[in-house]
Amino acid sequence: MRCLVEFEQKLNTFDKEFGLTATVKSVKDGEVKKRRKVSRAQKLRDAKQLEEQLREAERSRLTKDTIGPQTEDDYRELLLTNKACSATWIQYISFLLAAGEHERARATARRGLSIIPFEEQKERINLWIVLLRLEVMYGMHDSAAETALAEACSNADDYTILTNMADIYQENEMLD
Repeated sequence: MRCLVEFEQKLNTFDKEFGLTATVKSVKDGEVKKRRKVSRAQKLRDAKQLEEQLREAERSRLTKDTIGPQTEDDYRELLLTNKACSATWIQYISFLLAAGEHERARATARRGLSIIPFEEQKERINLWIVLLRLEVMYGMHDSAAETALAEACSNADDYTILTNMADIYQENEMLD
């Protein structure tokens, strides 16, 4: 019996290696079942059908991409492919804010800052600015924005962060 199993495995390996259909499908208990060879026309039909399925999947993917992500899973999938893109992180944060998830939006901004590499300073500054806006608008206490500002200044260009923070304060009418 062990010999028959080994024979079947070798036959399947041979079949995959050379792209042929096996004449013996399985060998069990001395019984031999034969399988018909697939004709060239059938192979072409199968290839065309597979190609059409792939084109349809691509079309639906493109349609989905033009509409944009609409669920949390869509955003997570998009973030897997665009980890270093601050625009993707900001879209996801906006999605969470629209759903009323302020704490999760703040945590997502921090996660984005930890994932985007330091070499991508412009992308990181964009996320810092979003985090500062979150702290000013939805911060639990007054010192949350100052703490985030100090952290942002120590991790990014001070001048850019401070000028953007002044703009944020001005937009929220917090300047005297």
